[in-house]
Amino acid sequence: MSDKNTREIISGLLNSQITGVLATNKDDQPYGSLVAFSFSDDFKKIFFATLSNTTKYKNLLENPQVSIVIDSRRNDPGDFSGSIAISALGRSRELTGDLKVKMIQIHSNRLPGLSNFLKMDFIAIFEIEVNKYIVSEGVNTTNVFIP
Repeated sequence: MSDKNTREIISGLLNSQITGVLATNKDDQPYGSLVAFSFSDDFKKIFFATLSNTTKYKNLLENPQVSIVIDSRRNDPGDFSGSIAISALGRSRELTGDLKVKMIQIHSNRLPGLSNFLKMDFIAIFEIEVNKYIVSEGVNTTNVFIP
């Protein structure tokens, strides 16, 4: 598959989905969390919010290496042959100051159902600098895309 096709698949999935499973790590144990996300136009960055009193937040501070899985599942047996999943691997960092304020607004625009959550006092916004995407189609096809 060409980079152009892989990029189109990534674009389609990022634009059609609003949640993914974020994988963090603590003491060599993986930890998965459902997060709502937004992303940069060039696909190099993915953003998500969390409260600063969560296990996820503590894990992110201790080990910024993360992945997020975003997929097209419909909870149907046909998902095994027809679904697409992307794993974005990268390094996370907490945003602060004006950049945090800007991303809260962008995140709120994409995810209006989270606007009250994003106004909470202990909200933290993280950015994942994506190193690569692993794109899986069905059970047989896997491609790597470097943004």
